[in-house]
Amino acid sequence: MFIVDLAFDTLLDVASLSDGTCGTTQGDLADWFLIRQITFKSNTTNGITTAQSYDRLNRSTAMRRMNIRTSIGAIFLCFLGFALLKESRINAEEPGIQSGNTAPAGQRDRPEARLADLPAPDASLAAAAAQVKYRVGHRGAMAEAPENTLAAIRRAIEAGATAVEMDVRTSRDGWLFLLHDATLDRTTSGRGRARDLTLAELQALDASGRFALSYRGERIPALRESLALCRGKAGVLLDLKEAGEAYARAVADEVRRFGEPARTILGVHSVADAALFRGLLPEARQLGLIEKPDDIESFAAAGVDMIRLWPKWIGDGTTVERVRRSGAQLHLNATRGSIDEMRVLLPHGPISLLADDPARLRDSLDRIRAGAEGGSGAAVGDPPAESESSSAETLPRGYVRGDVISYSYVPIRVYTPKEGIGILPYLMEYYLMKWSGDQPLAAYHAENIRRIDIASQWSTAIMLYARKDEWRDELIDLMIRAFHHRQLLVIRCYYDSRKPADEQYIPFRHILEKLWENRDRELVNPEGQRATGRQIINNMLASKLGDEGECGLRTAGLERVYGDYDRTIRLRRLNGEQPFRHIKGWYNMLGYAALNYDGCYAATQEDVDQRQRVRLPSNVQAIGVDVYHYWFHKHSPFDPADRSIPRAAVRAHSDEWQRIRTRYYPEGLRVGVCTNSHDPRTWIPACWNDTHALMSGIELAGAQGAEMWYIAACGQLGPSKGDESTYTTPVETMESYYDHLKAGPWVALAWWVFGSDRTCHGGLEYYDKTLEHYTPQHPEGEPYSPEMLNYWHDAYVGAKKRMFNDVVYGQFRHLNAKGRPDALLSR
Repeated sequence: MFIVDLAFDTLLDVASLSDGTCGTTQGDLADWFLIRQITFKSNTTNGITTAQSYDRLNRSTAMRRMNIRTSIGAIFLCFLGFALLKESRINAEEPGIQSGNTAPAGQRDRPEARLADLPAPDASLAAAAAQVKYRVGHRGAMAEAPENTLAAIRRAIEAGATAVEMDVRTSRDGWLFLLHDATLDRTTSGRGRARDLTLAELQALDASGRFALSYRGERIPALRESLALCRGKAGVLLDLKEAGEAYARAVADEVRRFGEPARTILGVHSVADAALFRGLLPEARQLGLIEKPDDIESFAAAGVDMIRLWPKWIGDGTTVERVRRSGAQLHLNATRGSIDEMRVLLPHGPISLLADDPARLRDSLDRIRAGAEGGSGAAVGDPPAESESSSAETLPRGYVRGDVISYSYVPIRVYTPKEGIGILPYLMEYYLMKWSGDQPLAAYHAENIRRIDIASQWSTAIMLYARKDEWRDELIDLMIRAFHHRQLLVIRCYYDSRKPADEQYIPFRHILEKLWENRDRELVNPEGQRATGRQIINNMLASKLGDEGECGLRTAGLERVYGDYDRTIRLRRLNGEQPFRHIKGWYNMLGYAALNYDGCYAATQEDVDQRQRVRLPSNVQAIGVDVYHYWFHKHSPFDPADRSIPRAAVRAHSDEWQRIRTRYYPEGLRVGVCTNSHDPRTWIPACWNDTHALMSGIELAGAQGAEMWYIAACGQLGPSKGDESTYTTPVETMESYYDHLKAGPWVALAWWVFGSDRTCHGGLEYYDKTLEHYTPQHPEGEPYSPEMLNYWHDAYVGAKKRMFNDVVYGQFRHLNAKGRPDALLSR
């Protein structure tokens, strides 16, 4: 058994300061002492704001302006007749607009109620659902956001659409933009023909339509903006609303410059257009938007890949067969994407389905594939966070579906303790950044890039410090580098109890604001790597809010820390969205037993009532624990320089420590506060085990969304402690930590520390071969031999990569089966 001793007390002064690192500045010390001493005197609410409901009134702008004294029936009939006449006249004047595509919006492109009356041939729905290759979001996700806007496109991508349908028109000054109708009246604040305005005039309009309350200010996007937003995330289906060679060349040029030709589907309205685009954009697939069933054969002969049939055409039993005989594949339009609709459409064997609600379409197909064909077609909630079908088939390589679609190896998800057992998705290095108080952060750019590159070989997340407001742009440059390594981001920005709520987390807030302002624009770092603001936001996993101050904060203080974070960052609403909702707040604490049974957090109500320990608040999100395995000379029987020692003996020593502190006991374990750390009889899991203590603490708090994070030592303390210096932590200790944490409910493992600062030595010393050997005879440290430096470098890197490979290609192999994309290997 590992011997616990009061020597731990001598370590508290160093290990508990600031970030849990030894590199503590004077400001860090002041902050730490302040947060230790302050006790909030009143409870605060968690500040979770209720999202405003969408304005779902499906009334046209013209209808709202009619005289209310007129009868409702007369209004509707008059307006409908006027709209039909006006749309027909304007479309007839538009060059290249097909006369067969003049049905008013709301009727055109929709199967309507007649779907339910269509006969369904006898076929296997599950097999047919599996054959659907394209799940197309109609005008984005128009059931949830204003059609043909960037908001609707983003929502379609998030909802798992494999392609986003958008309608393409030309402005007066020759720009391509998105709009379904030829006129502006129905979906924007404008009037008249869209082609009569310049792009600048079009984009000055409000395109929020019937979603005005939640999406006020949404604008008409240029085609190039829309293509760039979809690039790398989803294909596009372009409904080509105009004709002619100039229009076709402009579309082809935009797709080549800003989109992905091979992931583009061109919706052509004529055989002439099909032939024209076959020469201009041969990589793209084509969808024949035929006017009548008699056009099937001529469009197929022109080389279109798919034919769209209206639901009213597929009931005669011959039209679908004509498509099959022509050699083309079948595209069908749904409305809501419900299971009831799928029962009708799937037996006809479509390769492509379009729906206003792509999230429901995806879920309906998934349920049918799983054999769950029952139900009325009502919304059935969000799909699983990740699955082989949803990630491998619908997202491009490197993108992972979770709470958001991130460019990462593992999804961003909330894993409760029960859900976390058996996996350990988030691996990171603590204290990675190099910085100094007397120089700008940019002065260390090259070194920080190097560190990100090194850590990305074995991490799934990179931790950066948002310590100063002036660091914003440099941190974003570093974030872009981490993004290109598929690394999630953890940002350290501590709560300051001296400031009011609206002044909390300011450096982090300013980073997020700049990213949001550039959410659909590419930012470029000095290395020439690019990412949009939204891509970086969607790769953010968490923000570290504080460390080891729960004794002073107490329950009300911790509740306020998380509550203010929710109000100012996580639940903040911008442009009708809550883009930061997935970014967890992470507060870290000392272990349950601390160093002399003087920890602060409570595992039971008795801990609160009898020990005055801190009960966790119910709004806890990510809650972490520091527990270090220090290899003190007097307790460790092993010298890391002695390679004759069997590695199994070293591992057994570490496993004994884990048996006490971190092992997960499936049968359960009740942990309680013990009173005498000198007594070997108390050196047992029931006094020390953080795994079960924190699980119990989360249950006691009723924190339904809480997950468990861990900081573990992988470095050493240096000469400042004299003969209490530690040996270099053996690789076997790290592997023991990892195996035991993975077996239990922990979902994040941060290694303390990566870089070095004064008396702290960590992973970078292994990698750079600068380790020093500390012994009782040489507490100041002495160099290792070159042979030993090479040994420790290889052993350290090998252990880290084994852990990484276990996570990425073991636990989450369904997301990463194809391996790491070559484009990510650039340094």
